[in-house]
Amino acid sequence: REQRGPIDDLILVHGFDVKLYKKELLERASKGAHVTAETLGYGIVDLTTNLHDTRLPKVPWGEIGHGAALVSCALALEGRYTRILMPSSYTVEHAPPWGSHPEQDPLLSTSSYEVKHDAVEVDKPDKMEVMAKQPLVQKYVRVCQRNPQGINCGRCEKCLFTSLTLDVFVGLDKCDAFEDERMDLDLIRRNRIHLWLYVRLYGTLRQQALERGRTDVVEAIDHMMDRSVEWSAWYVVLEGAKRRRLLWPLVRPFKGLMRTGWLPAPPGVPRPVSREDVQALRTSSTDSD
Repeated sequence: REQRGPIDDLILVHGFDVKLYKKELLERASKGAHVTAETLGYGIVDLTTNLHDTRLPKVPWGEIGHGAALVSCALALEGRYTRILMPSSYTVEHAPPWGSHPEQDPLLSTSSYEVKHDAVEVDKPDKMEVMAKQPLVQKYVRVCQRNPQGINCGRCEKCLFTSLTLDVFVGLDKCDAFEDERMDLDLIRRNRIHLWLYVRLYGTLRQQALERGRTDVVEAIDHMMDRSVEWSAWYVVLEGAKRRRLLWPLVRPFKGLMRTGWLPAPPGVPRPVSREDVQALRTSSTDSD
């Protein structure tokens, strides 16, 4: 807090993760954000943008687009503020090429407006350990990108990681933001991750679960990681097919079989999640125990 200085307002952008036509979801998300800001003593500014309805989705959102898009919305308030804090996705030592990056975000500053990549020294599971104990987070945290009728679906990648993290630290039964009162570890076992970065995040969470005696969580994460090695090769195929629209209709019907592991990994395709990565994280967790 001393490094970042005082915070005046929070900025809530409508139109990115929740589409503009989903009025009810936008209202619910806004209500939770306003209650949180008021309780913490911050102001809040609502912004609405149609950037996601333009050609912006043609750009890979995570790898390239989201950082510049967020900063462009903040620059609309350049006359109101002199500095904007961009929350970090990863720590410095683990930051991959990404749409928001500690070396890139400050380059989007102007002569009168500073863009600061914030809290880059703290990893995501460590942030969650602090946040999980806050009643406001337990009630209003929203991470879902599927946007069903509820705020969090509890089934997508972000929901699974967040709900499992909350369950490890405080127990999911204390968190009204998720409908399930008990973490279904079968969902974790059946899940497939396709990026090494997710392997690292789950690896960190695995160690934290081990320290708290949650051997059931450790077993579920181990099972998921082992199955993800094969799935990650199919992910490369799926992403390539998406970029070639003529191929996508041919590959899409097999997506479920690929994800569940019924189809063997395609030969000659690199695995973003390697068995060596998984074993290295598992070994480091055991050594530090």
